[in-house]
Amino acid sequence: MKYLSILNKTQYKAVTTIDRPTMVIAGAGSGKTRVLIYRLIHLIKSGVKSRNILALTFTKKSANEMKYRLSSLIDKNELDQIYIGTFHSIFAKLLRKNSDLIGYKKNYIIYDRYDSEKIIKKIIKNLNLDKKIYRSKYLLDKISMIKNHYFNERNLYITNIYANYKKYCYQNGIMDFDDILLYTNILFNKNPEILKKYQEYFKYILIDEYQDTNYSQYRIIKLLSLKHNNIFVVGDDSQSIYSFRGANINNILNFKKDYKNAVIIRLEQNYRSTKYIVDVSNQIISLNKRKIDKKLWTNNKIGKKIKLYKAFSSFEESDFVANTIDQLKKKKKLKYSDFGVLYRTNAQSRSLEESFIKKKIPYNIYGSISFYKRKEIKDLIAYFRLIVNINDEESLIRIINYPKRGIGEVTLKKIFFLSKQNDKRIFEILKNINNYKSIINRDQKILDNISNFCNKILFFNKRLDEDAFILSKEISESFGLLEEIKKDKIKQGIDNVEEFLNSISTFVEDKKKIKNEEISLNAYLESLYLDLDLDYKFNNLTKESVSLMTIHLSKGLEFPIIFIIGLEEKIFPSILSISSQLEIEEERRLFYVALTRAKEDIFLTFSKNRYKWGKIVPTICSRFVKEIDKKYIKYIKNDLNHKKFDDTSLLGSYTNNLKEGMIVYSNSFGRGKIIKIEGQIITVYFNNIGEKKILNTKLKIIY
Repeated sequence: MKYLSILNKTQYKAVTTIDRPTMVIAGAGSGKTRVLIYRLIHLIKSGVKSRNILALTFTKKSANEMKYRLSSLIDKNELDQIYIGTFHSIFAKLLRKNSDLIGYKKNYIIYDRYDSEKIIKKIIKNLNLDKKIYRSKYLLDKISMIKNHYFNERNLYITNIYANYKKYCYQNGIMDFDDILLYTNILFNKNPEILKKYQEYFKYILIDEYQDTNYSQYRIIKLLSLKHNNIFVVGDDSQSIYSFRGANINNILNFKKDYKNAVIIRLEQNYRSTKYIVDVSNQIISLNKRKIDKKLWTNNKIGKKIKLYKAFSSFEESDFVANTIDQLKKKKKLKYSDFGVLYRTNAQSRSLEESFIKKKIPYNIYGSISFYKRKEIKDLIAYFRLIVNINDEESLIRIINYPKRGIGEVTLKKIFFLSKQNDKRIFEILKNINNYKSIINRDQKILDNISNFCNKILFFNKRLDEDAFILSKEISESFGLLEEIKKDKIKQGIDNVEEFLNSISTFVEDKKKIKNEEISLNAYLESLYLDLDLDYKFNNLTKESVSLMTIHLSKGLEFPIIFIIGLEEKIFPSILSISSQLEIEEERRLFYVALTRAKEDIFLTFSKNRYKWGKIVPTICSRFVKEIDKKYIKYIKNDLNHKKFDDTSLLGSYTNNLKEGMIVYSNSFGRGKIIKIEGQIITVYFNNIGEKKILNTKLKIIY
């Protein structure tokens, strides 16, 4: 069989071991997908009927890729009979065929999270609960945990909301994604004849990314495999990073206990990365106690040491990343798509985006949206724009009822009508809302809310010459925006707002160092939109771009060169994940995932200082960096006379052609920014010592 001849010894064993429980521990870059594909082919070649094979994945993309690769290797009729799909897609079809047994009609509909939240909001209203305390997103997360982990919630209010939600869904023929797995378990447990039927259908079960399964998925798989015991799972405990979604690492760790006579096969040869990268990854993950022993190895070249760069600030860190990519691309004739920049949280993309825009480097925020397009940021910007210009009606319409002021669509239509009829701006109508009581026909409380909103807008409008950071923070607090975001209990939104306010603080501090520069809110918005316009124009010129993403989203991807930024305590590991050894081990697995995305080169960066809510705060280098043996690290000094990447051509020559705003380098004081030029005397703000006057002949231009 030709397809078997291209496998290595352990891959061959994994593909050909059938008729017993088998777990393949597939290390990063070890050819996991090839094993899954060839095992499916081998089962068919060995006489197993296609219709008796069930192959489960976690994403539609993975399922489609599996089908695509099989399409050129087996007959179409054979392929069409294999059950290949995600947990939800396969079991949704199964439930529809047996819906009467769980009390549902065949035409039930599946609601996504957005639709489910609307139901929760309706229930909160019907139960007369305070929607400021009972937030729909938080409650839906709690309900999801109850369904997937089968535990009893002690909070009576949450229990009551769940009971009402369950009743509403049942009465209206609705299921959410969690219900698909929940009702599949109920179907099998309450109907032994149905379970027996599907056990005969699915005699051979294959599961990809087994480390990501939750308890509900685990129970379904256990029930289906009880009779024939032909279960084949592929996964890597070292890449178990989704506990926040309900994934349970114990499922993979306890496989041998769950299935008697199970075979454990380790794919340890890495085909992706250099020897240095493989060795560092092994060293890091070896520090975890809860793991399945394995040691990756590779026949690839030894490669380069891991580069470590300490920046003075997050902005310098981002500049370093952008400049390094620009230099390496030119020097080594690389493509922008050869670079991946990874970070722990989405909020970290903001300073990166600004540095990339400045250097005209096209980028793509993978699996997310650009920082300034995120809802909470657009809401804040809309407030700022309206305060600067009370006639900005697009911004006004966006935030008139955020946070909620009791202004619905009907009221808005009446306001629009009054604006048109009286030939007045919308804000003018709102400002004098009490003059239109009879037409608006709303409670006085709602009218007072509108009046208060307008008075605050006008109050801040009179203060536009003030410090943009102080004013923006006061606006955020005065209108209850920070409180509203914190109520949602979604840390990402809070982080994004903090990072946005940090950007305003940085703008103000930079402008203060330059004579006669405006530090107003209007000046900040002007600067921001000029940058965003440049971003739009440049990123739409080319599809070739650097990928920016969280480490969670990078799983399954690979790049020749990887940057892992923000390696500081309380960022990575996250401040939310340092209270227990289990949490630290998952953060370490996340670092392992980041390292193993790289094929050739890795740059680790951290910042000596970082802005927190507009204030500069000193940081501590991440414990994960300190866990790397020094023999694997090349330290890049924050001192540009040091030969970075063995390329002495990165710096310009000493020159008189200096301009305000340029980033320059001095042998004595390091890196800084020109803030004033007076003949041959240049005033520079240096990163490490602050403001200093220096002769122009002592400076080199960086950019």
